[in-house]
Amino acid sequence: METKSIFRTPLLNPILAAFTATTLSLASVPAMAGGITLSRAMKTATLGTGGIDMVVFYIMHERHLEVVATYAIPAILGAAARLRLEMLDGDSVAFSVPGAGEVTYGFARDGEAIHVSAQPAEPADTADQPMAANIH
Repeated sequence: METKSIFRTPLLNPILAAFTATTLSLASVPAMAGGITLSRAMKTATLGTGGIDMVVFYIMHERHLEVVATYAIPAILGAAARLRLEMLDGDSVAFSVPGAGEVTYGFARDGEAIHVSAQPAEPADTADQPMAANIH
């Protein structure tokens, strides 16, 4: 007896394609400018503020969470840049990215949640200098 996959039938292919497209579009949860919270590994969220578009997710490791943030400054960079942070519970860091010193980004870990915020930078933070970080 031959087994036939239901996904190869002409009727279900468009249904499967629509379901897949919908699922992928919901995988990245857009956020209002200001902040996002990730509460599950490999779930993405986006943050758009200060002329920077950022996508953030984290990977769970045995002792830390690896936070991955990919960002683009459409007005300046031709390609996206990526940063990775290894965060233990209770860690937090704040910094500005080169070329967009008017916004300070904060990353904080609380258990298995990662909070990402974007705030207007303090006047001293807007100087055109290499990436600086305040680690707590």
